[in-house]
Amino acid sequence: ISTGATMPVTIDDQVFADLEAAIKAAKPNDKLVVSGTVKGGINVPSMLDRLRIIGEAGAIVTSSGVPAITNAAPGLVISGITFKSEDAEACISVSGKDGDSVQIQACEMCATKGTGLKVEGCAVIMEGCTISGCGEYGLSSLGGATVSCSNVNIQGNAKTGVLSRGEKSSVSLCASTKVQKNGGNGVGCDQGGSVTLSFCKVLENKSAGINIAAGCLADISSSEVANSGMHGIVVNGGKLIARDITVRTSASLGMLVSGASIGHGAVEIWDSVFSGSGSHGIFVQFGGKLEAHGIEVSQAGQSGVVAMGGEVAINKSTISHNGFDGVHVGDHAQGAGGSAQVEGSQVTHNKHFGLSVMGAKSTLHAVDCKVQSNGAPAPSEGGHGICVLLGAKATATNCILSRNLKSGVLVHGSSPQGAKSRLELRGGAVEKNAAFGASVAEGGSLHISAGTGMRENVLGTVEGDYTRETGSSMVITVAAVAVAAVCGFVLMKSLRK
Repeated sequence: ISTGATMPVTIDDQVFADLEAAIKAAKPNDKLVVSGTVKGGINVPSMLDRLRIIGEAGAIVTSSGVPAITNAAPGLVISGITFKSEDAEACISVSGKDGDSVQIQACEMCATKGTGLKVEGCAVIMEGCTISGCGEYGLSSLGGATVSCSNVNIQGNAKTGVLSRGEKSSVSLCASTKVQKNGGNGVGCDQGGSVTLSFCKVLENKSAGINIAAGCLADISSSEVANSGMHGIVVNGGKLIARDITVRTSASLGMLVSGASIGHGAVEIWDSVFSGSGSHGIFVQFGGKLEAHGIEVSQAGQSGVVAMGGEVAINKSTISHNGFDGVHVGDHAQGAGGSAQVEGSQVTHNKHFGLSVMGAKSTLHAVDCKVQSNGAPAPSEGGHGICVLLGAKATATNCILSRNLKSGVLVHGSSPQGAKSRLELRGGAVEKNAAFGASVAEGGSLHISAGTGMRENVLGTVEGDYTRETGSSMVITVAAVAVAAVCGFVLMKSLRK
């Protein structure tokens, strides 16, 4: 990078030929004013506390082989300067001890082969800055550093835009901060680091929008993650707390939640939207836990929410218009079963099944849900409201299963080890489905409790064998001769009643 003509640096009425000379002459609390293009590569020693380096309009500080500024002084303020570094590990490098702080305002940073801003062990407050075009990270917080960013733009860096690495390291992004078009993740934390995002946008990053590794914590609110090259959010053994976020048009998963060798991946999320994911909206696999309240998951290329060996609890949410199932639960390849509790939610207009569970170790429990209008026209093999397969267990309590393209429920088959697929309908209504209210086949088991309404289904109430309570009695329909007992059991040959 050409330094151009060297312009003077002033301290009060003193004029210095370059920044290095000014630093050597400076005292604590001094104000250095930079004009034009100035050669950097300077070290600010720890004794120069509360030094201010202020740029006039168009001020540029350049360096080659070393950071433009390496600071160890507490209370340093840098404002209004463009920093450019070639062949250096960082453009600005700040280090110190816990309790030290530095302010960087209205600056631009670029390290062609390094990190824009590298902070170790101290606090930095950054406002109105841009970090772009760096050969590694945009911003890194290391060794217990604390970095706070307000109205900052971090874009076009070769690796992750924002990295929080190490125990007690943290980064806070707020007030219209944008992290976009970076070559790795947009925002990442690992080795015990943490991140907080509020009113931010994380856009068009090549890998994940936000990546939360094992032992890390992220708190995200009122923010958008969009157009990620892979997944929108990844929680791999870390913890995410989120409220009022939008995750849209991720190339693969909207969010991946999984466990790691040192612990579960856990997500607690409220009032948020996942839309337009190329694959599943939310995928929770072995070791992952999701607790969701008031979320919307729609327009995913495949299923809205998947618990593949993971644990899912969804409350008062809408899962709709997804390319496969609304919610799918299944056994993980490692043998762990998935589980889902779906309560007070609407599962509608998904192209395959509304709710499905598959595998002898997997369970699904739906409570007070509306499972409606699921299934797409041929050649789809779906169309059932609830589907229980391969030995899985499910209950539906006070649910409305209606207007699905085929049956309200399908219970089919057993596991390879002989465990029957089982479903209990506990109240609610199964009505106005285009095929049967319920279809039971290949050894599946269906129990219908008293108070469950089965009505106005086009082809009939139930296809196959099932049990049904009627007040103090129970009706069992099997392929057998009818035998009656008062206040006991009634055996009936009725495959389509």
